[in-house]
Amino acid sequence: MELETCKNCFGTAFPAGDLMISERDGMQKTYDIAERVLPNDIDLTKPSSLEFAEYLVKTYLRAYGWTTVKQITHLKAGETIRKNVNGVLNALIEDDIIEKVTIEGYPSVYVLRDLVDRRIAKVREEINLLSPFDNAIIHRDRVQQFFNFDYRIECYTPKEKRQYGYFCLPILFGNTFIGRVDCKAHRKNRQLELIHLHIEKQSIDFELWVEPFAEIIKKFATFNACNSIKLTQVSPLNNSLIIILNNVFVNMKLFLPQ
Repeated sequence: MELETCKNCFGTAFPAGDLMISERDGMQKTYDIAERVLPNDIDLTKPSSLEFAEYLVKTYLRAYGWTTVKQITHLKAGETIRKNVNGVLNALIEDDIIEKVTIEGYPSVYVLRDLVDRRIAKVREEINLLSPFDNAIIHRDRVQQFFNFDYRIECYTPKEKRQYGYFCLPILFGNTFIGRVDCKAHRKNRQLELIHLHIEKQSIDFELWVEPFAEIIKKFATFNACNSIKLTQVSPLNNSLIIILNNVFVNMKLFLPQ
């Protein structure tokens, strides 16, 4: 069997549950038919369309506390699943388990009832680098709607069409996405290069977040077995920010070329 044909077969059989991973050795996976991997006492009864919709709705609500029909039906084709999801949501509204919130210009949001009136705890002004596959940003529409942050991973985009970089990491400061940074670990010389630091929330004083950002970058460099850092580009250009970052990294005994 040709490699491409084999990959297509695996790409179809694995998501369908006909194949499962029986063992791993590092990044290498061994596949087998599901019957030889699953324990004998597992209930393999196929759920009805309504049961599947109920599972999806409750899973999203348990994970996030709120959701939309579009998020629940993401990658789920067909009008039946959408109809059943709406049915489950309406039943939960009638049982006073969730509340429907309508915002003009946006899709309706369904929120767990006990969260609606809960006081919002003060957000700690911590800074974090998120993976492009983090559950917080995996739904692009949701991030755009609630955080006004348009994010998409561009490693699958041709280089000439990329806007921000190959593998940009969103930068979250408190509950605000302030920008993103495209990084590359140069293993040979153990240097983490910040290829392009994009600062998008100019209204937030960078002195509030620049030192914690440098600290998280230091940790990220260590995670990638790097002992030096290079900052190549900042947008929009901000000489004061570059100078402060330079001083912070020098104080951390990390080399930061101009």
